[in-house]
Amino acid sequence: MQEKRDQLILDIKIANYRKQQQQRQQQEQQFKEQLPKIKEQKHQIFQDDMHHFVKSVFTGFPIALGSVIMFRSLMIFPFAIWTTNYMQNNMHKVYEFLENN
Repeated sequence: MQEKRDQLILDIKIANYRKQQQQRQQQEQQFKEQLPKIKEQKHQIFQDDMHHFVKSVFTGFPIALGSVIMFRSLMIFPFAIWTTNYMQNNMHKVYEFLENN
Protein backbone atom coordinates (compact mmCIF):
# COMPACT_ATOMS: atom_id res chain seq x y z
CA MET A 1 0.00 0.00 0.00
CA GLN A 2 2.77 2.41 0.98
CA GLU A 3 4.73 1.43 -2.13
CA LYS A 4 1.74 2.20 -4.40
CA ARG A 5 1.28 5.54 -2.67
CA ASP A 6 4.97 6.42 -3.12
CA GLN A 7 4.81 5.34 -6.77
CA LEU A 8 1.70 7.50 -7.31
CA ILE A 9 3.39 10.54 -5.72
CA LEU A 10 6.46 9.96 -7.89
CA ASP A 11 4.31 9.67 -11.02
CA ILE A 12 2.54 12.94 -10.14
CA LYS A 13 5.89 14.71 -9.63
CA ILE A 14 7.20 13.37 -12.94
CA ALA A 15 4.01 14.48 -14.71
CA ASN A 16 4.25 17.95 -13.17
CA TYR A 17 7.93 18.21 -14.18
CA ARG A 18 7.13 17.18 -17.77
CA LYS A 19 4.27 19.67 -17.86
CA GLN A 20 6.58 22.46 -16.64
CA GLN A 21 9.20 21.49 -19.23
CA GLN A 22 6.56 21.53 -21.97
CA GLN A 23 5.31 24.96 -20.84
CA ARG A 24 8.89 26.27 -20.79
CA GLN A 25 9.48 24.97 -24.32
CA GLN A 26 6.24 26.58 -25.51
CA GLN A 27 7.25 29.90 -23.95
CA GLU A 28 10.67 29.74 -25.62
CA GLN A 29 9.02 28.92 -28.95
CA GLN A 30 6.60 31.84 -28.59
CA PHE A 31 9.49 34.15 -27.71
CA LYS A 32 11.47 33.01 -30.76
CA GLU A 33 8.41 33.63 -32.94
CA GLN A 34 7.91 37.11 -31.46
CA LEU A 35 11.60 38.09 -31.60
CA PRO A 36 11.47 39.59 -35.14
CA LYS A 37 8.38 41.61 -34.18
CA ILE A 38 10.13 42.84 -31.03
CA LYS A 39 13.21 43.86 -33.01
CA GLU A 40 11.04 45.66 -35.56
CA GLN A 41 9.14 47.50 -32.82
CA LYS A 42 12.42 48.40 -31.11
CA HIS A 43 13.74 49.79 -34.39
CA GLN A 44 10.51 51.75 -34.93
CA ILE A 45 10.64 53.17 -31.40
CA PHE A 46 14.27 54.21 -31.92
CA GLN A 47 13.35 55.89 -35.21
CA ASP A 48 10.46 57.72 -33.55
CA ASP A 49 12.68 58.85 -30.68
CA MET A 50 15.37 60.10 -33.05
CA HIS A 51 12.76 61.90 -35.15
CA HIS A 52 11.37 63.58 -32.03
CA PHE A 53 14.88 64.51 -30.84
CA VAL A 54 15.89 65.98 -34.20
CA LYS A 55 12.61 67.82 -34.53
CA SER A 56 12.94 69.30 -31.05
CA VAL A 57 16.56 70.32 -31.66
CA PHE A 58 15.88 71.90 -35.03
CA THR A 59 12.83 73.76 -33.75
CA GLY A 60 13.99 74.50 -30.22
CA PHE A 61 17.54 75.60 -30.92
CA PRO A 62 16.66 78.39 -33.38
CA ILE A 63 13.93 79.60 -31.04
CA ALA A 64 16.38 79.67 -28.13
CA LEU A 65 19.01 81.38 -30.26
CA GLY A 66 16.49 83.95 -31.44
CA SER A 67 15.39 84.65 -27.88
CA VAL A 68 19.03 85.14 -26.83
CA ILE A 69 19.57 87.56 -29.72
CA MET A 70 16.39 89.43 -28.85
CA PHE A 71 17.33 89.59 -25.18
CA ARG A 72 20.77 90.92 -26.12
CA SER A 73 19.10 93.50 -28.34
CA LEU A 74 16.80 94.50 -25.53
CA MET A 75 19.87 95.04 -23.37
CA ILE A 76 21.94 96.89 -25.99
CA PHE A 77 19.38 99.21 -27.57
CA PRO A 78 18.38 101.10 -24.39
CA PHE A 79 22.06 101.51 -23.54
CA ALA A 80 22.77 102.80 -27.05
CA ILE A 81 19.85 105.22 -26.89
CA TRP A 82 20.91 106.46 -23.46
CA THR A 83 24.50 106.91 -24.67
CA THR A 84 23.37 108.83 -27.74
CA ASN A 85 21.15 111.12 -25.67
CA TYR A 86 23.93 111.68 -23.14
CA MET A 87 26.41 112.55 -25.88
CA GLN A 88 23.94 114.92 -27.56
CA ASN A 89 23.20 116.69 -24.30
CA ASN A 90 26.77 116.89 -23.00
CA MET A 91 28.96 117.13 -26.09
CA HIS A 92 29.35 120.88 -25.62
CA LYS A 93 31.24 120.15 -22.39
CA VAL A 94 33.68 117.98 -24.32
CA TYR A 95 34.20 120.76 -26.89
CA GLU A 96 34.75 123.30 -24.11
CA PHE A 97 37.29 120.99 -22.47
CA LEU A 98 39.12 120.52 -25.77
CA GLU A 99 39.11 124.28 -26.45
CA ASN A 100 40.48 125.12 -23.02
CA ASN A 101 43.31 122.57 -23.10
